[in-house]
Amino acid sequence: MMEEMRMNNEEWINRALEKASKLEEGTTFMLKSLFEGVEWEKETAQDRRELGRWFSNKCKDKTIGIKFLYNKGNGNVYMKEREKAK
Repeated sequence: MMEEMRMNNEEWINRALEKASKLEEGTTFMLKSLFEGVEWEKETAQDRRELGRWFSNKCKDKTIGIKFLYNKGNGNVYMKEREKAK
């Protein structure tokens, strides 16, 4: 049997950034909350950790309007900031 095709990290991160960009300024969220239903839980724990690291590193970029706030044990909490002028 062929395994279901999975999104690569870049696809996941792009989807997360797209969804986060639609949040109101000041909204706090966890990465997994950007995905519907059990979509996040279908990924292995290792893949979720890796995606979390990728997302966290993107946030450190400081150009995407998302700020790391704190670690909540099972994931990081982020906040949507005002978008930077380009």
